[in-house]
Amino acid sequence: MFIDGDHAYNMVLNDLEKTSAVSSDQCYFLIHDSDMLDVETGVDDFLKSNNNFVDCGVLGTKIRMIKKS
Repeated sequence: MFIDGDHAYNMVLNDLEKTSAVSSDQCYFLIHDSDMLDVETGVDDFLKSNNNFVDCGVLGTKIRMIKKS
């Protein structure tokens, strides 16, 4: 899934929570603008509270990839 949503912290969490609820197992998420502080913090906090996701790192400079496991 490619997520390029609102860059506010609470919206980043909302986007990740909503899309993770409807995603299949073994799904990859590409989060755009991960170089922005609120996006980075939102993804980090989402990962801390969701054990079924793995951080795959940053692609280039703006896209963070996480994997549902």
